[in-house]
Parts: sequence; structure tokens; C-alpha cells
Amino acid sequence: MGVAQNESKSFAQYTDTELTNIIKLNPNISSSAPNDLICLHNVENNSFISITSATSKGTSNELWLTFKNLPISNNLVLLIFPWLVSNKEAFGARGISRFSTTTSKPPNPEYRPNKSFCPNEPDPTNSWMNSLNKTSQFWVRNTVLELKECTTDIPICAQNPQELYYIKLVGDISLANGTGCLNFKTVSYKNHEYTIDQPNGYEICFNGSDTVSTVPLTYHSIAYNQYESITTTNILSRAFQTKSSIVSFEALDKYLNDFRAGIYTDIQTGSDVFLTGVGIPFTLNSTVTARWLVLNYPNLNMVFKTGTTIHIYISINKYIERYYVNEENICPVGSKRSQWGLYTPSSHTVRTYNLPYQVYKMENGTNIQRSLLVTVDNSTVSINQSSIFTQNLHLNFNFEESNNPVDLSNNYFLLENSKKVENMLIISKQYFGTNPNQIGFDQASFYNQENFCSNAFGTGLSNQISHFIQNGKNTINYFLSNFPNFKRVFFDSNTIKAESYKDIGPFSMYIKASSINFKEPLVFNSTISVQPIPDDEKPCEGSLRFSIVNQGTDTGIFNFDVDCDKNDVTYEVQSTRLTIQASKTAHFYMYIQNSKYPEIKCTAFVTIGRQDLWSNVSKYAELKFIVPPFVGCTIIDPCKGPIGEPVLQSNGTIDMSQWYRNKHFTQTMLVESTVSNQGNGSAQVISRITCQTSGPSIIFYKDGMSSKTFYLLAGNSSKVSFQLIAQPTDNLASVPVNCEISTIFSTQSICWKNPNQTVIQPFTTSLPYDKCVNLYNPSHEPYIYSFNEWSNGTVSNVLTASPTWLSYAGNPPSLPQYHIDLVQPNQYNQDSIRNSTIPLHVGNFGFDITNGGGSTASYNVFMQCPNEIVLLQYNKTIDLDAGQTIRVILQGITYASNQKSYQVACSMNITILNSQECWTTMGKSFYQSFLPVAVPYNPCAGNYLEISLNSNTTTMVMGDWKLQNLTHYSRVVYFTISNSLYGESLLKTLIQCSTPGVSVVNRVESVNCYLGPRGTCTLTYRITSPPTNIQGSKIDCLVSANINTTGTCMSNLGKTYSKVLQLDYPYDECFNSSANEIYISIPAKSVNIGSWLLQDESIFYNLNTTNPENNPQNAPIATYKSTVLSTIKNNGNGNGSIEADIITLNPRVQLLLNESLLQCHLSPQGECTFTMTFIYSLGPLDKEINSSIHFEYSVVSPNTCWTGTNKTVSSNVTLKLPRYPCLQISQGSLVFESPIVEAFPNIYNIPENILNVDTTPIYINEYTNIYESNVTINVLNRGDSLMYVFLNVKCVNAPHLNYIQLYDVDKNATLIQSGEIHQFDIKLLFHSTSKEKKVVCTATLDINSQQCWYKSSKKLYQRFAIPPQPIPFNVPKSKQSPMDSALDGLFFTVISLIGLTILTWVIWNRKKLKSLLKQLLSKLYPNSKFISKAKQSVSSIIPGITVILPLPVCPSCAKSFDPKETNVCTLCSPNTHIHCGVIYCRNIYHPLLDQYHLAQVINNSNNIPKMGDFSFE
Repeated sequence: MGVAQNESKSFAQYTDTELTNIIKLNPNISSSAPNDLICLHNVENNSFISITSATSKGTSNELWLTFKNLPISNNLVLLIFPWLVSNKEAFGARGISRFSTTTSKPPNPEYRPNKSFCPNEPDPTNSWMNSLNKTSQFWVRNTVLELKECTTDIPICAQNPQELYYIKLVGDISLANGTGCLNFKTVSYKNHEYTIDQPNGYEICFNGSDTVSTVPLTYHSIAYNQYESITTTNILSRAFQTKSSIVSFEALDKYLNDFRAGIYTDIQTGSDVFLTGVGIPFTLNSTVTARWLVLNYPNLNMVFKTGTTIHIYISINKYIERYYVNEENICPVGSKRSQWGLYTPSSHTVRTYNLPYQVYKMENGTNIQRSLLVTVDNSTVSINQSSIFTQNLHLNFNFEESNNPVDLSNNYFLLENSKKVENMLIISKQYFGTNPNQIGFDQASFYNQENFCSNAFGTGLSNQISHFIQNGKNTINYFLSNFPNFKRVFFDSNTIKAESYKDIGPFSMYIKASSINFKEPLVFNSTISVQPIPDDEKPCEGSLRFSIVNQGTDTGIFNFDVDCDKNDVTYEVQSTRLTIQASKTAHFYMYIQNSKYPEIKCTAFVTIGRQDLWSNVSKYAELKFIVPPFVGCTIIDPCKGPIGEPVLQSNGTIDMSQWYRNKHFTQTMLVESTVSNQGNGSAQVISRITCQTSGPSIIFYKDGMSSKTFYLLAGNSSKVSFQLIAQPTDNLASVPVNCEISTIFSTQSICWKNPNQTVIQPFTTSLPYDKCVNLYNPSHEPYIYSFNEWSNGTVSNVLTASPTWLSYAGNPPSLPQYHIDLVQPNQYNQDSIRNSTIPLHVGNFGFDITNGGGSTASYNVFMQCPNEIVLLQYNKTIDLDAGQTIRVILQGITYASNQKSYQVACSMNITILNSQECWTTMGKSFYQSFLPVAVPYNPCAGNYLEISLNSNTTTMVMGDWKLQNLTHYSRVVYFTISNSLYGESLLKTLIQCSTPGVSVVNRVESVNCYLGPRGTCTLTYRITSPPTNIQGSKIDCLVSANINTTGTCMSNLGKTYSKVLQLDYPYDECFNSSANEIYISIPAKSVNIGSWLLQDESIFYNLNTTNPENNPQNAPIATYKSTVLSTIKNNGNGNGSIEADIITLNPRVQLLLNESLLQCHLSPQGECTFTMTFIYSLGPLDKEINSSIHFEYSVVSPNTCWTGTNKTVSSNVTLKLPRYPCLQISQGSLVFESPIVEAFPNIYNIPENILNVDTTPIYINEYTNIYESNVTINVLNRGDSLMYVFLNVKCVNAPHLNYIQLYDVDKNATLIQSGEIHQFDIKLLFHSTSKEKKVVCTATLDINSQQCWYKSSKKLYQRFAIPPQPIPFNVPKSKQSPMDSALDGLFFTVISLIGLTILTWVIWNRKKLKSLLKQLLSKLYPNSKFISKAKQSVSSIIPGITVILPLPVCPSCAKSFDPKETNVCTLCSPNTHIHCGVIYCRNIYHPLLDQYHLAQVINNSNNIPKMGDFSFE
């Protein structure tokens, strides 16, 4: 409970008597008129009761009030008078505390929270804007370089088909203002590292600029935030009778169109048209629109009339305003919309918060623009797309943000006057319009709501600008969430431009490998030199040293080899491979031994090991040189002495065989020649054969052997044979073939005189003749299957025979052999085997034979089978035309088998008989060695196994009767029967009961069973029967079992079983009982929850010792009690007792058993009520709003024959937990409160000019030619807590007023400490002025409303007047007389002397002035303790100095905007929340500012109020 505290004392410092006296001002209070701050009102007889005592119990913010000798009344109300103390929040606007002394203790106040929201000025400390001015950075990172082989899917390779390799460079790039270069000097591929032949490697430079997203804007309208204002109807001063709101172009266009449609009959304009209703008629043609009016009529008042009735007031002055004159809705006491308590009707109006937003349309198709310059190969390319191509590279970008347009056309862009980015909003168009719950709604729709006072406070005013500010999700950073790095936002007259802080995306670059010059090794002929190194010990032996220089720029592997012309000289290259660095020399060595030749001709070869990216230039070199004998080596002539030499000679004849045919229509001929050696030396020779013919015929050699090498001894001869293969011809005229066999030495000696001997043996033959060459045509031959199947190797080698078997009664030439029996006898099944006669069957075997060729032929089909099948017809010849298919039928007999799918293995041979000369053998015969034939199946063929039911082992087991439903019982019968033999079959059983009302329930799988060899079946039946109350009654049933032998070989013996079964009836003593039952239910609206009542001290302290959570910090601070009444109904005709079981889920909510009634008696069709009393211990840390209670009701000791139906019911009840009432807190105030009331109980002693308003006459600014007036307003915080003050100034009779400008636009709301003064400096600007009339203005001060603050003294109005423009003292020089000029000078001299004298006196007597000020304050405010700080502040007033404290952050926030919640500060995430501009969010009461409090327009200067006219709430 809030009572104003002394500034120097807390409640704990007051005695109980002092507290009682503060509240109880007049101990002799009359019963007819309240005079206390707090009292009780007995509504029944309109009397008032004072408190007996008050105590704080040592606390600083709590009070306990005691009332004694209360009258008996059903309607007592706790009153706190708003014109005495400011506590409407706690017990007026938000609380109802009505109770009765005829029942129980007074309930705690029931809170009815207002629709509240935080101040809608955006907080300048928004965290998401911290990086607005952060400089962007350009960088390239995370690069990876790879060299790969070209494929067609790589664009740079597809563009250059001859390219073999490409280099892929990938990485991340941040587009921003700046330049960055990439260079790489080496590339690795297949374990080799290539070095780029450039000083800085391969370099790519990027010159980037910020990524930009530009949204074009089109100005649309002005929007204001509007809210519902609530005031009492008995307030001291109704501050306004005329209200206005800003309307959109669309709204005004609607009024104009309604006029065109005849809804309004007249439009009048003029400066006084609002007062008189009569002005100048306005002509409205088809081209006039709202926007046209704003542009062409900067100052226009319009009324829309029907006859003499004015419906709409419109004023156009930069904005479009609609005025509502004398319009308000009054709601009665206790209505849902009213929140002022019990006794005062409430006035509801629409107010407009003076923070205009300019509304812009957002154009569609907003793209991201990127700009990048790429410099490669000394050329620069600009990129603004996703990729670029040059001759040697392909560059791709893939940024996180899409380049697709972002459609913002369904939204409006809102900009407030500061044009700060953090205050910009983007709101969907659906929330704009003239309908309720839209921005720019028509106020008439608000006042004309149906059931206005029955709706919740704020109905029809949802979706206003303040709501979008609070939810935090309509700021521009949310709409740029598609581009999360866009942090820097700029606005000009027609665009929003967002620049990225970092726009990061991967890039990939594909470079032609051939466009890069790599370092590589080189070798030239001129860089190879040789030097002999003799062996000192062996004069004919030594080494040669070869010097090789790497003339290239990279290291390479050099391969070396030497070839000499003497084969019989020993030489060996000792090193064949060396690695040589660039510009370095390496040496190779070769050992050589030469004792034969005076010179040896050699060639040295040098090759560089190949790498994929190197060129072929200068990778090979050679050096031809002569190796002379080493010094000291004597060369012996190798040809000295007798040396043999071979001499080749032929015998002149060639032996040729005849041509003979190969299988593929080629023919072969054997050719032999004889070569002799007539010399005296042996040699290795080689003979080669070559042939030529005219025409297309082909001649080749068997196995490709066209040459043969052999050793020919001196004086010997040798035969050489070749096989010629030729394609024959059908031309009878011979085609000549010219051939020759040449023989030479394969190795030669330098000592031979004639080493190049050649023997040539020519011969001629003819191509072979074959008449079938051109006659051969695969399509003209017959085939078994087809030519393609044979040539492709896909001929099916599996024929199947599936004959249809019939009984055979003839005399066969021989009997087939029996098949193997299915049943094999053993020592167990001998007694079960039965035999039967095996009949003969005849079957036809059908085979489809197809001629797959192109000519007619005869086909022979021959079939063979083992002795189990006797073939009556096994051979058949048929003629088939080309492509014809005929089914060949063969016939055989066999016995049936008692095995299913039994097969006999036969064989099949098919042959084409009349083969012709030019046919091939392919596809002319077919043989299948395994042809399976399925024999007929007969289960009775041969032997089989018999089955027999064994009645001696049959058993019957019955379960107990069990209740199945309300009318029947059931019992299970298990029937077991066995098979005495080894046969097997399906067993079917059945139970039939003849007793009426008895039925047998079963399933097929339960009563049918497959009975196996020597097996047992257990079958299940369920018998249902109504019960009986006669003991000994029987049920007659028959059990039967049967094996069906139809279609089997078995006999009927032992295949059936039956037995009579007699069962006891189920016995139930309650059967047909007429016992009446109880059926309980919970009727609708059967639970009545009482109010929570604050308990006295004894209960509080008792519960405090048993803290359910065992948490000392959360010890109970208050105890409440509530009674819940629950009614249970009996829907049956029985009677009995029921009891309740209660489960509480909150440990602080306990059931008081001694005050609860948990059992009652129910009569037939009657009701009974349970009483449950709960006690709730409220701790300071408790935040629960509701507590769930589970109630379960059950019948006690039900009758034996009752059913279990509706004997138990349960329900859940939710208790709304109480909150502790507001405690006394400090608060800000615009007027002095309790101490002032103590000294002056009947009236406030308030200075005439409470705001110390000071104005200057209207003057013209010589720089701007605008009329101006400066106004200063000083606000003193006369309370004992800091407060947030909002100032609004409105001038009512100044249509020429352009606007009101605060020197600092951010200071129209400020935080003022207790006892301190803040000065507001204001400049009024006029585009014209009147020299006769004063301008009358109203200064409105509002204080932020806290939950537990008083309502009074939180709003203050003061009217003040601005003098008109003074008549200038000087006149134009052309008209001013000398006397006037002299008077002017004298006047200013006198004024200056007076001012200087006053200033000197003030400085000299400053101590006296201070003393006088103290005396004045002590008379006005005698309570020195309360106003000590105020004195100090007042004594140190310095005009123009303002103290601004930091704005605190909201301590707690709700998750969503709910007009019913007091805590409405929403969306407190660090990056997006616009902090509420109040001290404590949870204490926000209702919209803070009442804008545009328009007084009646005053045109007569005599009615202008004095400077000190003011009012307050």
C-alpha cells in the first residue's frame, strides 16, 4: 500500500502513532464525508470508517492497517482518495477491494491491469547498430591451389579443347572497399613441384567495393502512434474537449469520394470554419486528390457537412489532421473497459503520440549490387555478375546472399524525424488503413464500437506503431536479415542503401596451365662435350667423360646413352641418369675397351625426363664423335690372316602346294624355297616373302610369319617354308599373284668383302577358285534356332518336356520300370504303411521346332529316355519352311509316382538332313543331353501312411467362468486329441451347445489343427452364457472331431470322434438383481472458487516456520486463504457416501483439513457439495501466476452387486494465485504531497507560475526571416523519487504557427532526480504573425506511471501567453524626424543604465538575495525535512543547465505483447531489442503522452488566460 514517505525517513523510522496520524488527518472524522487519506466506505448507508492504527512492523515499504468495530455490511470498500494521495494505481485504477463483514475476512485487491506499453521512443543504445560505422575490410583467405587434367565439364577446358591441364584456385573473398592480391609461385602435380617463371609468381589482384543493396522509396504519407486514453469523469479539470489525429492520404481520398458519392452534401473551408461551421464552399472536381490538396493548400481547414450537421473536421498544415470535437465515450462503474475502480465512471478517448513517422512505399525488385575489378595477365576486368571469362581463365563467385530480387513492395518504410537508422521501421501494408486495429484508423470506428464498455481496454487499437517498436522485429536490421552482413544503412530522400560490413563468399578460378610459363630444364647439342680418360695400367682401355650443362631455369633428370658402330667392341655407360640443377654441369662416364679398330664412330644421346607441364623444346640433344685408340694401345688388324666369307645362292626353284579350303571360306597354300651357302664362312641369314595381286583380294600369312631367321653353315643349304592365306574368287579366269622370297645376312662382318649380298627368288601363282564364295549367304541357309543365336553364342541348350498324362489301357510293347516310392519303411512306420495299385499313364511330349534360317529343310527329332519311360514314338522327321515353327509330338508311357515333381532324365537330338554343298555346318545339328520329363503324380500310387484318431488319449480341460460383460460370463474349453499312426491330415473339431442362450465363440485357427505323425492337437473354444442365480443348473454340449478322407487314399476307419459335454451354469447372486446404484458426475459450472483472503499475523508466522521449499530467502511474506466449493451429482437411484481426494502440485498451496469437508452423502438423483479450504504461502521469489489442483471423487464402500460404472470422477481446477499488494514506495511528483497536506490540509499552496514559464515577444529572425519566440519551462521534481518527465507544447490560436522546435529534440523527455529542476528550452517558429493578438499555448507535463505510484500529481497543465510582435521603436529613415532619433538614443541609454544598476545590486547583495529565497521557501514549505533537497536545488537554479541521467535497461521482459499483462517490455535479445525508455518496465501503466490537448480556440485577446493558469492531475 503506497503512502507518501518523508524524504528523510522510511516507514521503519516512523512510530506507529506517526504513521497513523499521517494517514488519519482528522481524528474526529464525520461519518458522512471522508477526510482521511485512507478509509473504509460503507456503501449501504454511505458512511466512512477511519483506521484504528497503522504499523510498518519495522519494514521500509509495507504497511498494516487495522479497522475496529466494523458495521455489519455486505458492501464495504477500501477508499484512497485521488485528490489527496496519488495511489490510484494500487487501489483505484488497478484494484477492486470490495468485501463483506457478514462472511469472512476482506479479500486482497483483485488487480485489473491496464493495456500498457513502454515508451515508444527508440533507445539510442541499440546493440545491433554498434557496427554501423565499422569500416569494411577486403580480404582473400583460405585459398587452395590444385592442378588437374582437363575434362569437358570444366568451362575453361571446353573453351580450349586442345588444353590438357588447368589450375584450380579456390578460396573465400570478402567484398569490401580495398585491394588485395593473390600470387602463387609453385604448383604441385603428381609429386612434382613446378615453379612459375616470373619474379612474383602468378599474380591476381582484386580491387573491390562494398556490396550494396538499394531500396527505392516513394513518399506516401505521415503516420502517428495512437492509443486509448482513460481519465476519470470527476477530474478537477478536463484538459481538452477537442482531439485530433493524423490521417493518411487514403483516408482523406475516402472522404472526398464519399462526398462525390453523395454521403456528404457540402464542403466548407475557411480559418473559422471549425467554430462557425460556415465558410467558403469548396469545389471538388475529379482531379482533386489528398496529395494534390497537401501540395497546393499548405494551410486549409475543411468541414464535410450534410445540411447543417458537420461530420468531419479536416485541417491541412504540412500533415492531414482530423479533429474530433467533444467526442468521448463514458463507461459506467465496474465495466470491463473501465479500470478506475468502483465509483468513478471513466472517460475514453483516442490520443495521438507526437512522434510523426514519414511513410514511404518500397519498390519491388531490390537487388544486391557487387563490384569487383580483377587484374590478371596485365589486363583488368570488371565483374558485377557471378562469373567472368578471359582467354586464359574462368572466375566464379558464389556468395551467401542470393542475387535474386527481394520483394519488399508489400511493406511500408517508416522514418521518424531524427532519421536515425536504428529508429527506422518496416511494417507490412496490411497494418495500414482506416479500419480498427490499423495504423491511420478512422477514429469514428473507435467511438462507434459495439459494446464499447464491455470490451477490453484498447480494443480496436492493436497494431499501432508503438506495438511494432516494442516487438523489436520491425526494425530495418530484421528486414536485412536476408543479407546478414549488411550493417551500414544510409537514407536519403528516396532510397535506403545498405552496405555490407563483410560480404563473404567462396570463389573458384580456373586457369589454363599453358598460359603460365613454368621454369624447366634445357639441353642443347653445343652444351655436350667429351674427354678421354685412359687407364694407366691397361693401355687399350679407359673411360670417356661427358660434360652436360643444364641451360634451363629448373632442375631436371637427364638421361644419357651412347651407341657405337662396332658390335664387337666392349663399352659400357657407367651412369645413365643424373639430376642437374639449373645452369649447373654434370658428368657422365663410359668405359670402353678397343684393341681392334683404329677408330670407332659413336653418338651420345641426352634426353630430359618428361614432366606433364613442361614443353618439348630442347629436351633432347646428341653428340657425334670418334673414339680413337688410347695412347699406347697397339691396334691389331682383325682381318689379318685367313678369314672365311659366306656366299649366298638359290637353287632357282620354288615348291608350291595346291590351295585347300579353310572353314571360314579362305584357302591356304604351302610355299618352300632352298638357299645355299657356297662360301667358306658361316652366317646368320633372314628370308622374307612378299606377294601382290590386283583387285580387292587379300593375301596374308599364317600366324603373321612373313620372315624367318636361321643359321647357314658354310657349304650347306636350307629350306624355308611359308604358308600363304588368300580369299578365293569364283572367277574361272585365273587372277595372278606375284611373289618373291629375298634372303640377306642378318649380321655382317667388317672383314667380308661383300657383306650386302641379297638372293631374290620370284614366283607367280593364281588366287584360289571357289564357286561358293558369292553363293554363301547366312540368310539363305536353314538353322535350328537362328543364325544370330549361333553366331552370338546364345543358342538355348535347355528344352523342357511337360506332357499331359492320361490313363493308359492299351498293351504296350514293354512295361516301364517302377518309380521310387515316397515312403521308405523303417522299424517305426511299418504298421502305418498301406499299398495301392499303380496304374499306367500315357503322355505326349511336345517340342516347338523352328527354322531360323532362310530356306526349307528337313529336320529329324530323336528322343531317348531311361527304362522308367517307354517311348511309343521317339523319332520324327518334319519339313520346315524358312521362319516356320512346328510342334513335334512324341509319345511315351510310365507309372504314376507318389512323389510330387518327380522327373526322369531324357535326351534330345535335332538334325537338319539335306545339307547342301555351299552351306556351313553352323546351326545344322543340336543335342541336349539332359531333358527333364515330369511324371504324373498320384498320392495313392505305390504306398502311403494311414492316420487314426486315438480316443483313449482325448482330454477336455475347462477354465473358470469369468465375467465378460454386464449380461454374460465366458469360460475357455481346451480339447486335446492325438494321432496313433504316422499319417498326417487336417483335423476339424466342433462344439455345439443345445441350451438356449449359450453360444460357442471360436476362431478357425483355434478349432482346426494339422495333425502330424503321432502328433497331438489342442483346440480352444470359448463358451458364453448368461448367469443364473440358481445353483446346480447344467449346460448340454456335444464335442466332435473329424478327418476328411475325400480325395485321399485313406480309409474312413478312425477318422471321427464325438463326446457329450455337460457344464455347470455360471452362478451370479446379483443376476436380475434390482439393486439401485450410484452414478456420480460433475455438473457444469459446479466449482466455485472463492477469493484469496490475506490472513492475520498468527497464521502468517505459523506458516513461515514450515517453509515448503526450505529456502530462507523465499520465506513467506504473506499468507492467503481461499475456499473452493465443488458439487457432485448422483445420476442413479442408489444412495451412499462419496469422498474427495485432493492433490496440490504447488508445495506452497496446502489443503487445510480441519476447515475442509471431504466426505458427503448422496441421495438418489441428489447432489452434495464439498468444501476445500486452501492456504497459500507467498514468498518474495514466487512468480507463479496459477496453481493446478487435482480433485478425485469416489464412492465409499459400494454395494456388492453394483457395477464399477461412474463410481469415480476427477477434475482439475486452476487457482489464480494472489500477489502481495503494493507496498509504500517512493515516487516522483509535480506538486508537493503529504507534508504539504499536513501544513495546509484544505488547499495546495502552489505558486501562480508553477512551471516558471518565461517567454520572449515574437520577433523576426534576420537570418531566416521567420518569426520566432523563445520559451523556457522549469520543472521541479517535488517527489521523493526520480521520475521521467515528458513535455508537450501546443498553441491553440496560432494557425500561422509552423512548428515547435526544441533546441535539442532528444530532450523533450528527461529524467529528473528528486528535488532537482530541469529547464526545457523551446523555440516557436511562425511563418506569419499578428501584431494585435497574443498566442496562447499550453505546456503539458506527464510523468512515467509506475505500478504502485499514486495517480495524482503526475500530470500538469499550464497555459501561457506569448506577447504579439512589438511595434518597432525606429521607423524608416526617410520618415523619421531628428527628434525621434534623439529619443531613440536616449531611451536605450536609460535602459542600459537601469540594467547595469540591477546587475550590480544583485552581485553586491547576493547573500541577502539567497537569505530572502530561503525565507520564502520556509513559508511555502514548512516541513523542512521533506523539502531539504528541494531547497538546495531551488537555491542553485542556473537557467539552461540540465542534468540527464543514463536511461536504465529494463530489468525484466515478457515474451510477447499482451495488453492484459503489466509486464510488456518485449523481445530483450541483445542484438535486436529497443530498450524501453522507462525506469522499470514492469511498472508501466498506460501510454505515456496525451498529445494535442486542444483547448477551445480563443480569438478574443480578452479571454486569454494569465500566465499562471494551470491545472494538474
